[in-house]
Amino acid sequence: MKIMLYGSPVQILAPGLAERMGDGVEIVSADYSTPLHDLTRTLDDCAAIVTVRYDANLLTASKTLRLVQVPGVGYDEIMLEALPAQTTLCNVRGHGPAVSEYVIGALLMRTERLQEADGSFRAGSWMRSSRMGGLPHGELAGKRIGIVGYGLIGQAIAQRLKPFEVHLQVCNRSPVETGDLVGRVWPIDQLAEMASGCDILIVTVALNPETVGLIGAEAIGAMPKGGVLVNVARGPIVDEDALFEGLSSGHLGGAVLDVWYSYPADANDLDARASRYDFSQFPGVVMTPHISGWSEGTLRRRLDDMAENLKRLQQGLPLLNVVREPQ
Repeated sequence: MKIMLYGSPVQILAPGLAERMGDGVEIVSADYSTPLHDLTRTLDDCAAIVTVRYDANLLTASKTLRLVQVPGVGYDEIMLEALPAQTTLCNVRGHGPAVSEYVIGALLMRTERLQEADGSFRAGSWMRSSRMGGLPHGELAGKRIGIVGYGLIGQAIAQRLKPFEVHLQVCNRSPVETGDLVGRVWPIDQLAEMASGCDILIVTVALNPETVGLIGAEAIGAMPKGGVLVNVARGPIVDEDALFEGLSSGHLGGAVLDVWYSYPADANDLDARASRYDFSQFPGVVMTPHISGWSEGTLRRRLDDMAENLKRLQQGLPLLNVVREPQ
C-alpha cells in the first residue's frame, strides 16, 4: 500500500509511521510547493494521504485514493468539495491531555506573573518579594471560568481545572452532559450572557462557517473588566479586531493566544506575521506559535491512531474517527 505525506507539517511523522506499519507499505512525500506534474506522479497509486491541507493542487487525486487522514482534530484546511467521491476523511483524537495542561500552565504563569518574577530576580532584584513590599500575585481559586465548546478538549480542560476550586460554566452548540464538573450549560445563542459572568473565557470550539467570529465584540465586551480570553481552538473563531480592541482599551486584562490568523507557508517562512496586529505589546498576553497540542504524548497517540487506521484500510476493516464517509 502506498501512502503520501503531503506538506511539511506531517513529514516529521514518516519514521514513526514506517516503524508502526512495517513491511508492505511505501511512504512517499510531497511539499505544498511541489510542481503539479511531480505531485500528480507522486500521488499516483496512493491509497491514502496524510495531510493537514487538501487543496486545489490535489484536485487531480488518483482514483485509487481511499483515505485522507488528518493528523489532528481540526480539518478546516481540507476542501471537502475537492475530495474524491470514494475517499473517506478521518481525523485523530488524544489532544486533551496536552492542550489542557498547556491551558492550566499558561493561566498559572500569567496569574502568578512568573515571567515577571523570574526576569526581575534573575536581574538581581527582590522587588516581587512580600518581604520587600512586593504586590501579591493572583490565584485561580474562586475564578469564574467559561469554556466555549465542550468536546473532548473542553472536557479535559474542565476535568483538570476543577481541583483548583474554580467555578465552571460551559457554552455549547448542542446539549451536553457534564456531571458535577460544571455549574451550568448555556446554549450558544446565550454566549454573551455566559461571558458576562466569566473572569476567564476559554475557546475550544471547532472552526466552521458558523463559528467564524463567534467570539466578537459582543462577547468580549460582555466580559467583566480585566477578564482573560484563552484561545486554543482556531484564530478566526475570535474576531481579530475585537480582540485587539479589547486589549488596547484595557477592557481585557490579558489573553492566552496559541492559535492565529495567518501562518507561514512552509518551514522556510518562519518570520511570517501571525496577525495584522502586534499583540506582543500587551504584557498580560501569553503568545505561543500553536504548540498547545504538540506534546510527546500527543505525537505518540497520533502515530498510534493513524497507523491503526492505515492498517484497517489495508485490511478492509471499518475506519476510526470518520469525519466524512465516501459519497
